[in-house]
Amino acid sequence: MNNIGSSVSEVIAYIVSGVVYDRIGPKITFVGSFVIAIIGSLLYITLSAQYPSAIFYMIISSKFGISSSFNVVYLANSLFPPTYSSTTFGLCNFVARLASMLAPIFAEFPKPIPMTIFCIMAGVASGVSFLLRTNDKDRARTRSFAESVVESVHSYNKVKVDDNMKEVDLD
Repeated sequence: MNNIGSSVSEVIAYIVSGVVYDRIGPKITFVGSFVIAIIGSLLYITLSAQYPSAIFYMIISSKFGISSSFNVVYLANSLFPPTYSSTTFGLCNFVARLASMLAPIFAEFPKPIPMTIFCIMAGVASGVSFLLRTNDKDRARTRSFAESVVESVHSYNKVKVDDNMKEVDLD
């Protein structure tokens, strides 16, 4: 049941974060995702002893927030110039692997401490997300790039695409 709930939460988070990112942008989507994770972890820290049957939902809400923020990392590939994006992803990958190595050690701490660390890290990430400089041109560039990829695939397949991204017969 836990694995199924976790997987369903993750899939829904990916879908919802994609829609929210497309409508609102990366900054608010990042902050909102981290705030959802913080709320879930704060509920766990403060109310898990009184409501043990709700622990599953508290953890799933935290997982939902982190999964949606993880998805936005890959959607918001226009936040950094292309010359710095590989370095940025490499640095983030390094920090993530370091955190993965330390996670089993933190998991052995007494009960509220691991979730408190998670809450603090999500709070720091939410604060850093406020510092992102974004504009609509970045999303427009990403969208136009995606449209150009679709158009090139259709031209390879001998299909023409009009301005509304609908296929038009060449015959």
